[in-house]
Amino acid sequence: MKVKSINILFLCFFVSKIVLAQNDYGVGDFYDKSFTKDRKVLSREPVRGSDVIWETKIWRMVDFRERFNQFFYYPLEKEGVEGRKNLVYTVWDAILNGEITVFEDDEFKIPIDNELLKVRYTKIDTLWLEIEDEEGVTDYQAVIVPKDFNSENIFQLKLKEIWYLDKEISTISVQIIGMAFVMQDIRVDDEGEYELRGNVTLFWIPFMSDNVKALLANNYVYRDYNLAVLPSWEEIFYTRYFNSFIIREDNIHNRYITDYLVGTDALKEAERIENTIFEMEIDMWDY
Repeated sequence: MKVKSINILFLCFFVSKIVLAQNDYGVGDFYDKSFTKDRKVLSREPVRGSDVIWETKIWRMVDFRERFNQFFYYPLEKEGVEGRKNLVYTVWDAILNGEITVFEDDEFKIPIDNELLKVRYTKIDTLWLEIEDEEGVTDYQAVIVPKDFNSENIFQLKLKEIWYLDKEISTISVQIIGMAFVMQDIRVDDEGEYELRGNVTLFWIPFMSDNVKALLANNYVYRDYNLAVLPSWEEIFYTRYFNSFIIREDNIHNRYITDYLVGTDALKEAERIENTIFEMEIDMWDY
C-alpha cells in the first residue's frame, strides 16, 4: 500500500512536469514573460496652456554610431533577433501594416501614402546577364532585381521637441513631438565606385499620435546588463536615455545651425542654446 501511494505521487509529479513543459511560454523561454507584453502607454499629466509661461522648439540629432546609442541601430536583421527589432524596422513594419501614418514635413501637414512610401524607398537594381546562344553569339539581357528597404545606411535620428516652463510645477519640461530617420545617400558613379552624396531626411513620425505611442510602448530595446526587464522604446525616449546634440533652435529665418556656422563655432552655438534652456529654470527663481 505504501509502495502504491509512492507510485501515485511520482505519477502526479511527472504529469505536472509535462503540463508545465507544455505551457506556451514561447520558444527559448522557461517562464511566463507575458507581463512584459502589452504594456500601457505611459501616462502624463495634462498641461494647461495658461500654465505655460515660456517655450521654445528645438531640433536635435541622435547619432547611432555613438557607442551609447548603438541600441538604436542593432540588430540589423530585418526579422529581428529574439523578438527585438531596431527602431527603424519597428517603425517601417508598422507603416507597411497601416498601423501608423507618416508625413513629409515636421509640422505634420502632408501625410504620405503608405504604398507610395514603399515604392519610394524600395531600390531597384539592373543586372546585365551575358547570354551565349548555340551559334556562339553573345548577347546581353537586363534583369530587374528589386531590393527591400533596409536600415544599414540609416545612422541618425532627428527629434523635434518643445521645451517649456510650467508655472504650476515650477520647472522646465520637454515633450518630443516628432522624429525622422536620416539616411546616407550613397550612389554608384559611372566608374562603378560608391559615392556619398549627403544625408536625406526620410519622413516624419508624429510622436504624439496614439498609434505611435502604442507602437513604441509595445516594442522593446536590447539592454545587455538585464535581459529580464527590457525597456520599451517609449521608456527610452521618456527617460531621455540617449546622447544627442542640438542642430536647430526655432528662429525667424528657419535656419539650422550649420546654415550660418561651421566646425567648432557650430558646436559652441549648440552648447549655448543648450545652456540657455537650462538657465531659464534657474532664472525663474530669481526675484
